[in-house]
Amino acid sequence: DPTKERNKKRNENNLDDLFFYYYEKHAKQHTKRPDTALKNYRLYLSKIGNKRLSEITKSFVMDYHISLKNSISGRTANIMLTLLKAIYNFSINNNDYEGNNPTNGIKKFKEIPRARFLDEVERDRFLEEVNNLDDVIMKSFFLILIYTGQRKTNVLEMSWNDISLNSKKWIIPVTKTAEN
Repeated sequence: DPTKERNKKRNENNLDDLFFYYYEKHAKQHTKRPDTALKNYRLYLSKIGNKRLSEITKSFVMDYHISLKNSISGRTANIMLTLLKAIYNFSINNNDYEGNNPTNGIKKFKEIPRARFLDEVERDRFLEEVNNLDDVIMKSFFLILIYTGQRKTNVLEMSWNDISLNSKKWIIPVTKTAEN
């Protein structure tokens, strides 16, 4: 029935619908930083958010993945692919989408880890600026960052319970990689 098919297509959800369902029902409750999912969606997927789900094919995703790599970076393209895969998997697992996940079988681009350290001149300049700060809390914050090499979030979440002055250790209870 052509009319039934047209109505079905007209009422079909688009990617925006699927993402905001995923965001409300999953990301907000079950991810450590739901705002990151929202930010990444807005940056990398909102451009195709008005596409009907039937228009987002594996071929389309592969082309979009490559175009992001070429225009921004492989890392960015992989972030987009990971988020899109999570959105579809969640919707499929909750029986809210009956199609296939168009990201299945698409390989991520190889990422080259970045190692960046301050050279001696940069370190001295940084320490000079930190020592010129009037705010003791900010001064302490930056010194802890530079002397421990820890992530900003770990330092901000540090509590006295995590520190043993006797053994001179700081135990970070939850890290980005969920390892202690």
